[in-house]
Amino acid sequence: GGEPFTAPVLAADGWIYGATRRNGGSIYRISTAGTNPSVLITSSAGGPMGLGPVGLMQTSGGDLQGLSEQGGPRNLGVLFRLRGAGTSWTTAQILEFGQRSTSLEGAFPVGGLAAEGGLFYGTTEKGGNELNAGNGYGTIFSMTPSGQRTTVVSFSSTGAVPGLWPRASLLPTGDGWLYGTTSGGGEGGKGTVFRYRPSTNTFQSLAWFSGPAASGGGAKGEEPNGALIGGGDGWLYGTTRYGGATGNGTVFRIAQAGGAVQTLAEFTGFSGSTLGGRPMCGLTAEFPQSFQPATAFYGVTTVGGIPDRGTLFRITPGGMLTTLVQFTGGSGAHPGGEPLGQLAWKDDWLYGTTRSDGLLGYGTVFKYQPSTGTRTVLVSMGGTGGTGWHGRYPIAGLIMASDGLLYGTTSSGIDNSAYGTVFRLEANDGLTGVLDFRSYGTNTLLPGNMPTQ
Repeated sequence: GGEPFTAPVLAADGWIYGATRRNGGSIYRISTAGTNPSVLITSSAGGPMGLGPVGLMQTSGGDLQGLSEQGGPRNLGVLFRLRGAGTSWTTAQILEFGQRSTSLEGAFPVGGLAAEGGLFYGTTEKGGNELNAGNGYGTIFSMTPSGQRTTVVSFSSTGAVPGLWPRASLLPTGDGWLYGTTSGGGEGGKGTVFRYRPSTNTFQSLAWFSGPAASGGGAKGEEPNGALIGGGDGWLYGTTRYGGATGNGTVFRIAQAGGAVQTLAEFTGFSGSTLGGRPMCGLTAEFPQSFQPATAFYGVTTVGGIPDRGTLFRITPGGMLTTLVQFTGGSGAHPGGEPLGQLAWKDDWLYGTTRSDGLLGYGTVFKYQPSTGTRTVLVSMGGTGGTGWHGRYPIAGLIMASDGLLYGTTSSGIDNSAYGTVFRLEANDGLTGVLDFRSYGTNTLLPGNMPTQ
């Protein structure tokens, strides 16, 4: 296996489970201490798990379920189930994704699953009722815990379900609605925000984006890719990759009641008043106390700032944006570049990754404390020996597990036989290697704590 693109999960049995995509992909298991790694399932063409698994979740019954981008009889993706214990697991294909049939099948599931009313809901980027020269514009599907699937929404270029290519996970808001975005389509052709109520099978297109300027009822922005997040104030917050006056993307919010959209900020690239550009992930909220609205949101842009290597920013619900960090590439005050993953809280620090640059050129893990403005590079990726961590190119953000520690992945290793790593940040911010992916079943354990920098 290799190229773990999504973060692993800490299952109820206390073990870490995750997926890799290289050479068809695999499912692995390892202890939280970084010992006893096992490859449980290896993907194969025509096999029940498909090819290229992109993530796992655990059901209340203890099963692991995941999505594969390819594979299945029509090579358009599958949803699979793992059932077992220890190192003995069996795989079953719950459903295959197609393009169009009497059941309006979808194709290429890319977002995660959301739970609502005892069922799971997800999206496919393509497939559905309107094929568009054989590709389709995407679907929303429901699934029972036993694997019975129903396509509940089929997106179209026109008509009652406008929108093209949903990519982000759906957001349950606790009021019976699931909110999501499409990266294209809508009246302006630049993407939409929608909601779906499973209990009544009701779909509503709430807003559409119009690119560089608000036009004809459309909001500034283009191509929302990251998931929405609730602010606890009746608004949902998100980003668009492009659009706004300079085409560098926006931050917006949309009212849960009525669907009114407000553009909170427009990024201006490597110059101007709002440095940054092309945000690819969602925002992370700062809640002062439980059951109170968020006072601010934090996010990253993949480019922009000086010298055009990306930024870390803070924005209030009222739209006051502050550029907190301008990444400086391979050297300078803030080494790192191209942050792609969502930020994660631990204590009063925000933790994140940059895909590239840093002192060794292959990305970093960093933390930032909003109260003091302190940023610390914890790890420079790509080193050998004692120089640094020898995983390369972290793409996903970090996740907080039930053990109180943060876990992450890198998409590559340091040589042609190393295809990514799983790592853990200890309580002292030292990095522990959990797993080193190597092709053809030669996964090996990585060394232990690396010193912080």
